[in-house]
Amino acid sequence: MRRRAGALVLVAVGAAIALSSGSGGVAAATEPPPPARLLVTSDEYTLTLSRQELVRGEAIIQNHNRGEDPHDLRLRRIGHARIRTIPETAPGETETLSLRMGVGRWELWCSLGNHRDLGMETTLRVRG
Repeated sequence: MRRRAGALVLVAVGAAIALSSGSGGVAAATEPPPPARLLVTSDEYTLTLSRQELVRGEAIIQNHNRGEDPHDLRLRRIGHARIRTIPETAPGETETLSLRMGVGRWELWCSLGNHRDLGMETTLRVRG
């Protein structure tokens, strides 16, 4: 009998800890996932992505300018007309854009001067 009572106390304590830490129960299962993050490094005349693929949904995109010239960043899902923009970013600075990304391939480029023609473009995949 004493072993059963001790086991029940351990189960009850474990359940209380799990519920108070937020690791159990319904509330933890319904929280939305954190936004995906992507760092784009701009340089003369390249764009480098911190990852080649994101999961659809909310995303935080950062353009960090490692170059000597200003650069902006344009994003457009291939097959769609809407263009999102991270404004002109000064050398050594970082600008941020939060957006909802849909499934598909996205093209990214710098729209300043002839930077795109010089190679400042790349593609990102967003999966479901």
